[in-house]
Amino acid sequence: MLSVADTGHGIDSEVRDELFTPFFTTKREGCGLGLTIVSEILTNHHLPFTLQNREGGGAEFRVTFT
Repeated sequence: MLSVADTGHGIDSEVRDELFTPFFTTKREGCGLGLTIVSEILTNHHLPFTLQNREGGGAEFRVTFT
C-alpha cells in the first residue's frame, strides 16, 4: 500500500463528489486534471484507491498493490 496524507482541513463534503471530475478545481490557478489523471492511471492498471478524511484532520490518499 502507498499512502499520501496531509494535515490540512480535509475534504469538504460539497466538493467530494467532484474531485475526480476533469477540469474541476478548488484552486485559483488549478487546471483540475491532477486527480483525474491519477485515477485514470490507477483504474487502467486495476489498482484500487481511496481518498478520505483522516481522523483528527487532513486527508489521505491510499493505493493498494495486489
